[in-house]
Amino acid sequence: MYATAALGVVYDHSKHTQVFYAGHDDDILSVAVDPTGRFAASGQLGYRPRVHVWDALSGRALCVLPVVHRSAVTRLSFSSDGKSLFSADDGEPYTVAMYGTGNGSWTDGSLRAQG
Repeated sequence: MYATAALGVVYDHSKHTQVFYAGHDDDILSVAVDPTGRFAASGQLGYRPRVHVWDALSGRALCVLPVVHRSAVTRLSFSSDGKSLFSADDGEPYTVAMYGTGNGSWTDGSLRAQG
């Protein structure tokens, strides 16, 4: 998986095929894949940058998470169980966010913690 401008790309080496995600409106600076390889998250550049979560197999949008960052989303990571998603920016002051519910996951787009 990689990003080029505002496009997320997943390349399948075995099939020599690509899946595209084109939901962003600014350049993608960070990407993460959940532990199963099924879901992707991508964070963008901008004044109020967004984090998108999408299906890495089809390129279908799943959710756009609440805007909490004030500058580019430079880091993304799923938890080892895939139920939580973490994002960070390079703003001043820095902002870190955790998405997901206590017993659910990021799929409902809920912001669990921010600091």
